[in-house]
Amino acid sequence: MTYQRTFQRLFLAAAVALTALVAVDATQIMHRPERYMEPPNRFMIETNARTHQIERRAAANGKVSFAYFTNWGIYGANFQPTDIVSAPLTHILYAFADTDASTGAIKLTDSYADQEKHFPGDSWSETGNNLYGCLKQLYLLKLQKRNLKVLLSIGGWTYSQAGHFNFVTSASARATFVQNAVQLVEDYGFDGMYAPLFLSFFPHPTYFLLTEYSL
Repeated sequence: MTYQRTFQRLFLAAAVALTALVAVDATQIMHRPERYMEPPNRFMIETNARTHQIERRAAANGKVSFAYFTNWGIYGANFQPTDIVSAPLTHILYAFADTDASTGAIKLTDSYADQEKHFPGDSWSETGNNLYGCLKQLYLLKLQKRNLKVLLSIGGWTYSQAGHFNFVTSASARATFVQNAVQLVEDYGFDGMYAPLFLSFFPHPTYFLLTEYSL
């Protein structure tokens, strides 16, 4: 009786193995496409192809010239986006966004300055979920100077302290950070992310670690 049970178990194991082998072998069978006898597809060739000129965003000398624009500057300093002299600039760093230390989520820090303030020419009656504030003005500036890049600067001195960037030790939080970065680029027309992490434990506070996310 014991031999019979042992034999049944061996047979069952062999049957399972054979089934798996057959299944694997079946997936490797190649079949001709149903339309293999028909003439191949033909594609139209554009005879008068348009030429697209791509310009470098960097300056003619190959160097980068950038400046910070702080969202709080519109208050006490009364420096508005319309006051920016963009001619010598290749990049504007919009400062500063903050991060959630636990989730890695990126958040703007002044909704009025960033998205709501109305500037001359902005409508008060148009419908829709429209963008105003400094971010709209910087986007309009980019339309005037097509080689100009605007990057969202994350961190700075204030938002690099007290563990604001602790999320970097978590894989899921880092993924959230990247997803938010891409979403902000798509929603607000940024050309990338710029994260200066001012680290206070260095001997001189002026030292900082620079990381750029170019998306």
